[in-house]
Amino acid sequence: MRHFFTVVVSLALVAGACGSSEPELSPEALRDEFAGDFSDSTPIVGSLSFDELGCLADALLVSETPETVIRLGQDGPTPAQASLVVDALSTCALVPTVFLAGAADLEVEPQCFLEGIEPDSLEPLLVTGLVSSGDGEVSVGQLDDSLLANLVRCTLVEDLLAEVGGELSSVCQAVTQAATEVTLETLQGAENEGALLLSGQLFAAARGFLLLVPALDDSWPGVAQRLAESSQRGAILFAQAAQNSAAGLAVLTGLSDFGLSVSAQRESLQQSSTELQEYLLADCGKTVKAVFSVFDELLESAPLVEASQAPLPDVPLWFCTGLRQESLTASSAINAVGLENEEVSGALLAASVVATEKLLQWVAAEVPEELEVAAQQVAALYTHLVQTVNSGQAQEADLVEVEGWLAAALFDFAETDLVTLSASAATLVEWTEESCGAQPLLAAVAGLVIE
Repeated sequence: MRHFFTVVVSLALVAGACGSSEPELSPEALRDEFAGDFSDSTPIVGSLSFDELGCLADALLVSETPETVIRLGQDGPTPAQASLVVDALSTCALVPTVFLAGAADLEVEPQCFLEGIEPDSLEPLLVTGLVSSGDGEVSVGQLDDSLLANLVRCTLVEDLLAEVGGELSSVCQAVTQAATEVTLETLQGAENEGALLLSGQLFAAARGFLLLVPALDDSWPGVAQRLAESSQRGAILFAQAAQNSAAGLAVLTGLSDFGLSVSAQRESLQQSSTELQEYLLADCGKTVKAVFSVFDELLESAPLVEASQAPLPDVPLWFCTGLRQESLTASSAINAVGLENEEVSGALLAASVVATEKLLQWVAAEVPEELEVAAQQVAALYTHLVQTVNSGQAQEADLVEVEGWLAAALFDFAETDLVTLSASAATLVEWTEESCGAQPLLAAVAGLVIE
């Protein structure tokens, strides 16, 4: 490569000798001048050795004249030349070195920061740094998700090592990964607010608790699993509140729903969280707090729910939360079809039957044993109705045609008599409403059977 540089520079100098009054520079002198000037004009490359700067000059000379390269060294790259310089750095395998020089203000251990990062992914960040500031410096706001995750994780690891000393145990490594999840969500979710931000933070807390499970021993994995499930439940409730409530009421609605969902377990959840934190704090320091903080604060802030408002004892723990989620999915499927000229169409009625059947199948699989028969009977009816709808041309049929198909299918259903079906549907709807509040789709089920 040095020979190539020498030949190119020599030819260029000879070609320009007749019309130039400037003294000729030897290839070595030109290389020395470029290296010195470029280090001064572009501080980000100041840590490069003479040979590395020489490689950079050779790479630039592939497409640029010696005069351009020397001027670039003297003045630093213009915004238009940023990509050219980064390509040359890539040719010389210097992108990670120069990127780290530009990220020096982030004060993070280099090897940890670039763990799992491909050099190619750093090139756009270097170009942006050279264009925006001219010096190639990289700020936190410019980092992509992978680098930001590494920055958070490495900073937490360094802080933890400074606090506890020595090497990190597998449990403490899991703690730093869990804390990274929660911290990263707070940073990346900054554009969200209110209930949506809380939902994202609780989902991150759930992921964090699950990361702890395989690293813990004795009875602790079950504790972490339980906290993860409660966090995920809260995340779903806050997401639903953000979608279904007015902006000013979404957080209060989410807190109320969360309080209702944990009403029978609040004290035991608080005790579990406290005990697990104390166990981890002994070895893993204050980083542990980052994992638990969001969940603990919301558990403390959620309003207390009177016993009469809470789900009945025989309601499975996840049932009401799952029912809301399944109902939301069913409603979304129906809304996707929409009204036709402000009226219910055959296609909309058919979509309602299909979505409700999926909801009923979920209900039948989750209700207590005492209600299994009733739920299975109603779900079987709707499966029959769906088969009838799917056998016709529901998308093209009008409302009257689809209603006719459903009425015929209802009377053709031979698995049980309509009196028993009506009683089963009424029992199922009454129980779900008493346990979890009004359920419009399930209420429609009772109406269809009774009519």
